[in-house]
Amino acid sequence: MSEVKSEVEKLKTNYDSKISHLHDKLNTIEFENGNLLEKNASLHSDLRKMREVVDENNKKATESVRLGNWNEQYSRKKNVKIYHLPENRNEDLPHSLLNELKNQVKLDINPSEVVAMHRIPGKEGNPRPVLIKFLRMDTKISLLRKKKAINEALKVRIGDDITKLNQGLLNRLYQHDNVISSWYFNGHVYGSDEEGTRHRSIIQFLLLVAGIEQNPGPDQSNKKNLKIVHNNVCSLLPKLDLINNELHDYDIICISESHLDKSITDDQIKLNGFHKPIRLDRNRHGGGVTIYIKNSLHFIIRNDISVSNLELLWVEVRNCSNEKFLVGVLYRPPNSNSNLWDLFSESVDKALDCNLPIFLCGDFNCDMMSNSIEISFKTFKQHSFKRQIRDFKRADYEGLKNQLNDTDWDDVVFNSNNINDVYMNFVKTFESTVNRYIPTKTITVRPNDKPFMNNLIRNKIRHRNRIHHKAKTSNNPDHWKKFREIRNEIISLVRKAKDDYKCKLTSQLIDKNIPPGKWWRIAKSVSNFTKNRDSPPFLEHDGQIFIHPLDKSEILNNHFADIANIDIEPEIPDNNEPPPCHLNKFVITEKEILDQLKILNVNKPAGPDGISPRILKEVASFISKPLTKLFNMSLSVKQVSPQFTLQQRRRVQQVYQK
Repeated sequence: MSEVKSEVEKLKTNYDSKISHLHDKLNTIEFENGNLLEKNASLHSDLRKMREVVDENNKKATESVRLGNWNEQYSRKKNVKIYHLPENRNEDLPHSLLNELKNQVKLDINPSEVVAMHRIPGKEGNPRPVLIKFLRMDTKISLLRKKKAINEALKVRIGDDITKLNQGLLNRLYQHDNVISSWYFNGHVYGSDEEGTRHRSIIQFLLLVAGIEQNPGPDQSNKKNLKIVHNNVCSLLPKLDLINNELHDYDIICISESHLDKSITDDQIKLNGFHKPIRLDRNRHGGGVTIYIKNSLHFIIRNDISVSNLELLWVEVRNCSNEKFLVGVLYRPPNSNSNLWDLFSESVDKALDCNLPIFLCGDFNCDMMSNSIEISFKTFKQHSFKRQIRDFKRADYEGLKNQLNDTDWDDVVFNSNNINDVYMNFVKTFESTVNRYIPTKTITVRPNDKPFMNNLIRNKIRHRNRIHHKAKTSNNPDHWKKFREIRNEIISLVRKAKDDYKCKLTSQLIDKNIPPGKWWRIAKSVSNFTKNRDSPPFLEHDGQIFIHPLDKSEILNNHFADIANIDIEPEIPDNNEPPPCHLNKFVITEKEILDQLKILNVNKPAGPDGISPRILKEVASFISKPLTKLFNMSLSVKQVSPQFTLQQRRRVQQVYQK
């Protein structure tokens, strides 16, 4: 037995020694791996800088070639080439050519206007072309004006002295089907299409030969602008609240790395206002793509253009203008082989065959973008703004009531026979008294925030974004670790704030004094039961699908008009009695004013004069007497304060219908 124990002890000692050795090796490997990661990040940074240098050099080289070609063409501005002019061994070219031009076409060119005239190398077997450089541009123009006569008389061809690059561009334009004609004039190459439109710039030539429409096409002003967003979430389920909060304004949400499987139902990941999610799952540990589409859009899943063994999901969407387009989202694992690109090309080729606009997004895990290219997208949001409100928590209602009770309204307000002066005196006196006993405070209104957002979460989100930017820039593991910690903390804070907000709403529902309208609003928000005000995405009628709102409304109108026909219309009785046009004199009592003040809804906003109904209701018994006198005075003089009507007009704005 002792021998067995001894052997076990030896084995245990040997095991512990090997484990310790493996731990040391593992620590060494982790240390070396950290060094390699740092070197890799440094090499990536150097490579990025080298790419920037190469891109900058390419730009400079291209610009140098362009400027060189332009300078060379400018130096040939006064040159002319003559082709197929017969060549003699001992010819006196300037004398003979100028004489022939004078005798044949009546063109007299002074020899002093010719800077140089000689033959240049040409095609073998043909006479060498003649190059003429004139002193003045006017002489060249006079020669080109008789170009047709010279060509017919001397059996030659006259043209400009064009650089090699411009001549190559002319040849390519001449050979292309979309270009009807091409020519050179005054340092530039021109081309025309079938409609006779002239083009000069390189971009216009590229559009022309590619058959691309240069104009913006149909007017897009009356079409709905769709917003599409992609996000790599690395597990969709725990981040559903963040997606619902930050991306709810988009029409199409594309998700990569959803980390879902069949155990997660569609109801668990459904977003309010969106169709059931379109999913292509892998497992709970990686991969997967998902698409959310707003309820107002019609779509079909295009499995026919997808390929197996590729996490690429395609949907065909129709907008409100009945226009179709494809949306695809891809996830490519970073350790995948090159065969995946072949599958990707196959799927994209199928999508291109559909001849529809394509929006492709996803996580390709392949950095092929040039750092010199910057694409700026602007998202327009409602900015936060400052607003001044009453701080009712610090209000001194007793002091306010005592001050209003001690006010001599007849002396302060009713010291004039002008209704406008009386009204303004009352408003100024009441406001000055309220400002003395109910202070104001300035708050920040953020229209884009959810109701449960608070300053702590906002600060954490800003901190997270800064750490994320630093981690992406440095690729330091410590920064990535810090980012994940703050991200998880934000998720916990959002969940807690959301639960606290729901508990607050639930406690308000129990309150017996809550108004019915507010109760129903809170109940709908807690239960997520909201009325869908969007029109149905499509309507099927007689075997056809209709998308446009006008078509759908016309079909529904015809349907209900057919089933609601009334055969017998009721007769309208004759009313020959004239309506009463006389209003007897009446007086408003103080009790009527007091009753109206006591039933004011304190949740309503202030009126045109800026006086809160909460304050009016609180001090109703102290202002009912001056208000009664004010209204009776207005009735007796048959006038309403112009200042009051002016405030009403300022609050009314025209709303134009389409």
